[in-house]
Amino acid sequence: MTTINFNGKTDKRLVVLRGKERPAWAPVNREFIRAPGRPGGYPAETQTEERVIRLPVLVQGLTMENLQKIKEELADWLVTDDPAPLIISDEPDRTYYAYVNGSLDLEEVVNWGSGTLEFVCPDPHKYGTEQSAPSDEPGSGRNYIRNSNFPNEDLTSWGIQGGNLFNQEFIRADKNYLHMYSSTADTYRGLQQVFNLNLKAKDVITVSLIAYKRAPDVGGFQIGIHWRKDNQIVSQSWSTIDGKITTMIDDIGVEPSRFEFTYAVPNTTDEVDQINLMLYGSRGKPFDIFVTEIKLELGDTATPWSPAPEDTGILEINNEGSADTFPVVEVKLKKPTPFVSISNGHDINMIGEIPDAEEPVYEKYSNILMDYLKTTVGWAKIKFSPYTGTITDGIISADSQGFFPSSYGYVPGLEWHGPALAKSLPEPVQDLLLHLTSYLRAATPRFPAGLSSVGRQELYALDSVNKPVMSLHFIKDSYGKVVRPEVIVYNSRGEPRKILSLKREQVPDWKDFYGYISILREGRRIVAQAEESAGLFGGVRDRRIQIFQDVKGEYQRPIVSVAIVFQAYRQIPTLNRNRAERAAVDKIVQKPGVPYVATTGDIITFDHPQNVIYKNGIDVKKEKAFIGQYFALKPGENALAIEPADAIETMSVRWRNRWR
Repeated sequence: MTTINFNGKTDKRLVVLRGKERPAWAPVNREFIRAPGRPGGYPAETQTEERVIRLPVLVQGLTMENLQKIKEELADWLVTDDPAPLIISDEPDRTYYAYVNGSLDLEEVVNWGSGTLEFVCPDPHKYGTEQSAPSDEPGSGRNYIRNSNFPNEDLTSWGIQGGNLFNQEFIRADKNYLHMYSSTADTYRGLQQVFNLNLKAKDVITVSLIAYKRAPDVGGFQIGIHWRKDNQIVSQSWSTIDGKITTMIDDIGVEPSRFEFTYAVPNTTDEVDQINLMLYGSRGKPFDIFVTEIKLELGDTATPWSPAPEDTGILEINNEGSADTFPVVEVKLKKPTPFVSISNGHDINMIGEIPDAEEPVYEKYSNILMDYLKTTVGWAKIKFSPYTGTITDGIISADSQGFFPSSYGYVPGLEWHGPALAKSLPEPVQDLLLHLTSYLRAATPRFPAGLSSVGRQELYALDSVNKPVMSLHFIKDSYGKVVRPEVIVYNSRGEPRKILSLKREQVPDWKDFYGYISILREGRRIVAQAEESAGLFGGVRDRRIQIFQDVKGEYQRPIVSVAIVFQAYRQIPTLNRNRAERAAVDKIVQKPGVPYVATTGDIITFDHPQNVIYKNGIDVKKEKAFIGQYFALKPGENALAIEPADAIETMSVRWRNRWR
C-alpha cells in the first residue's frame, strides 16, 4: 500500500493507487533559434519548469454522513500556505516540496472515496536527506588532531604536558617530527590536545602514529586518554601491551614504524563530551624519540594518515545527486580576521576585505554584550517610561531557552503593561549594532470575546538617566494572528520616531514567529532590520530593511544599558510562547585601514540556499564582498577551499543531494 507523508503527517485513510503520474525528471523547456537555409536549430534558452505530480487516491471509511467532515480534515492537513515536504512511501528517501493544487473531488464507492490529488512543486527537484562533511561517522577516517605532523615546526593547538609545564626545552617540532627527549629516568615530557566529542559508554576511538628512537637503548612513549564530562575527568585509559596497562611503549626501533591503539569509553561512564589525548615520553629510563603523523579517529580501524580538514582549509564533498545543490558552510574562527572566503575553484563567496601587505587591520565591531538570556543573574529590575504602556512589578524568569514573563504584574486600570530587566554595559557606546532574537507563538486559539492572544517583546537602549535612546519591538495585538516589527529612535526630549514600522497586512505570514530585529547606528546613518526565520535549512524567509539619515543629529545620544520588556494588554489572554533568546550590543570603531570582519569564537555561516551570510546567527550579508556570489555544488566530487586557513578552528558543510 502506497501512502504519502505531507507536511510531516501521514493519514492512513488516504491510499495512493497504482497508475501514479509522477514525471521521471523535472520538466525541461528548451527554446531554439532556427536559421534560414541551415538544418535544425540552435539552443537559445533552457528553463526547468515546475513539476506536477498527480496521484489517484482512495479515501477509506467514506460515507455520505461523514463526507464533509473528512473533506475538512483533509483540507486542514493538505492545504498549506508554503510548499511543504512531500514523501511518497514507494520512494522513501526522496522529498519533494509542494503545494496541493485544485481540490480533491471525491466520488463515493462503497465506503471509499476516489479522486485525484495534484501537487505542484515550484522547485521541481527532489531531495535526499541532509548530508554533512567532514563526516563524524565512525569509520569515516576523519582525523581530529590539528597539526598532527607538526608542519613548519608548529606546535599550535598542542599544550605542553608533564615535567616543567609549558616549558618546551625538551619538546620541539623539527622537520615534520615531534622530538621528545630527557637525559634522566625520573621525568617525562609530552603534549596534549583536547577534542570536543560527544560519546557514550563502549564507543571506540583509534589512535595511530609513526614513531622511532634515536638509539636502541632509550625509552619509548606512552599514550593517555582522559574522558571528560562538563570539564571534569570521569575516567582514564592508557596504552597497553597484550591487554595490560604499561607505562611505556618501548618496542620501537631506530627506523620509523606505525603503531595503532584502540580505546573504548569505559562501561562505568555514561557519556563524555571531551577527550584529552596525551602523548608522553615515558618515565623509567631516559628517552629520545621522534613522532609524526598522529591520527585520532572514531571507530576501531586505523586508516592511512590524513591531516585534519581544518589544517588544509579544504572540505571534500560528494554530491550524489544528478543536479546542482546549494551548500550551507559554517566556519568557527580561532583568531580575528579581516575576511572569510569559500571557493569551489571557480566561484568565490566572501565577507570582508583582503588587506594589502602594509595596510593596517583593526577591529571594527567590538562585542560589548552577547547574552543568551539563560539566567537573570547580572540583570536588575528597572522602571522607566517605555514607548507604550507601564513597567510593572511583574517577574521575568529564565531557563535554557531564554527569558520569559512569569507574571505581567497586572494592576486594575492598566492597558499595555509588564516587567522589565536591565543590564549595564561596560562602557558608554556611540556607534553600535543592537540586536534581539525572539520567539513568539501567535497562532493561538481564538477566545470568547473574538480576540486572540496578545503580547509585546521589546529591547530598549537607555542613556545615563534611563531615558530610551532606541528600541526594538515585536508586537502581537488582538486584531490578527501576525507579529509585526517596529524599530524606534528617540530624541533628547523623549519624542519617538519610527524608523521601521510594518502593519499587519504587510507581514501576513509572520505568525508562529521566530525572528531577529536590529538597529545599526554608524555616524548619522541608522539602519533598521527585521527578519522572519524559516527555510529549507533554517535561515531567513522574509527580511525588511529601512535606512534613515539623521541629518539634524537628533538621535545621537550614547547608550549605557539595555532593558528587556515583556507586555500584556489589560486582561486579554497572553501569548503561550513569548521568549527573548538573545540580546547583543556591538561597538563600531572607525580607523584607517581594513577592519576585522570577525574575531575569535565567531561562527560565520554562508547559507547558499537562502542567499544570506550570518555571523553568530545575525545577518551580515552587508559585509559580503562585491566579488562574492552564492554558488552550487556540482554533481559528483567537489572541493571547497576556506580562507584564511590559519584562522579556522572548525569548519563544516551541509547539503542535500538533489535530483532532476
